[in-house]
Amino acid sequence: IKEVYRVGVMLPFMADGLSTSKGNKGNQFILDIYQGITEAVAELNIDEEKIQLFAFDTQQDSAATAELLESGDLLQMDLIVGPLYPAPAKLVREYSVKNRINMVNPLSTNSVTIGTNPYSFLMKSTSETRAKTAARYAIQNFENKNTTIFYGDKEQDSVFAYTYKNLLEADSFNISWIAASRDPMASTEILRSLTEVFDTDTIRDSNKVYISNTVKVKVGEEDSLILSRDTIGHIMVASSDNLLVSNVLSALDTRRDSIPVIGFDDWLEMNQISFDQLQRMKVVMVGQNYFDFSSPKVADFKENYRKSYNKLPSHFSYDGYETMRFFGEKLIEYGNYFQYGIYKEGFQPGYLYFGFDYTNANDNQVVPITTMENLELKMLNYENIEKKPSDFKE
Repeated sequence: IKEVYRVGVMLPFMADGLSTSKGNKGNQFILDIYQGITEAVAELNIDEEKIQLFAFDTQQDSAATAELLESGDLLQMDLIVGPLYPAPAKLVREYSVKNRINMVNPLSTNSVTIGTNPYSFLMKSTSETRAKTAARYAIQNFENKNTTIFYGDKEQDSVFAYTYKNLLEADSFNISWIAASRDPMASTEILRSLTEVFDTDTIRDSNKVYISNTVKVKVGEEDSLILSRDTIGHIMVASSDNLLVSNVLSALDTRRDSIPVIGFDDWLEMNQISFDQLQRMKVVMVGQNYFDFSSPKVADFKENYRKSYNKLPSHFSYDGYETMRFFGEKLIEYGNYFQYGIYKEGFQPGYLYFGFDYTNANDNQVVPITTMENLELKMLNYENIEKKPSDFKE
């Protein structure tokens, strides 16, 4: 245990361009992260200096990052925050392993950022961890084991979707349909398929069993939908694409057969979707770390941040603050190799965010699952935060 710990912040500050830029800086979010970090350090040092902060400009460039590593300055660091971008991060990850220096990424949700490096941590949860939590929720709450999965065009969407699929299939769920929506045409095809209009006479003549197990929904003067009641037990939409999400919710609104939907909590930020619709359809949302904007802690942080920087914090400011506050405190408490402490701690309340859990993991295992109730978010897991959700056994 040391009296003072040195923390190196490796971010693409692009310092050379700051003085010439006008209006909104292209790297404003980088400055927001750093300002959040400095606010946390100020609080950690309120009684005496425990953390010294050092800024290193990676310039979003492998050559610049390699030059920083070759300088030897990073060898003096007890913890590295960053880098954010893949190429510089790969160099620092290799450096971190070789020199046994812990590093933490405040933004990434990609398990590649951790890789096989036992010294690399994420402040957030990977797509795999979120999918595991979502799958656990589905297994515990849905009796109908027929599942449909849609996912978007981002790599992490497919990682989430197939992790979810494999875990449900291992628990005897049937994935009746899994489809990617990589463009507007694919999204429209999903909408059409979910609300397909059938010739009722043809179906009645050819398949009486099917008709006896369906619900008829009138959608116009001439057309009715013949929809199987048990074809879909629930739908997982692993995407934050506006068109795909809107199409799926619109289709299910048309069906009116109350199929449960699981999605992501950033749907709350979509203009096309109202809180009322999410509540009426009882949409379940898988989130990253959750925090209550009305809490006194958040209010205090916003006020202190405004006083320091004459502006309100962005969500990047919150991420920077929470990363430094949590890992800075663990550095002070446990020393350079704080993992041997946090691997055994279980659930730990956050400062602004809901909480952290690094039980035998290098990404945050806390994944809030929420729904809208009385037009407010209600947590569906962690009712008793003393009980940590058990991991799936590999």
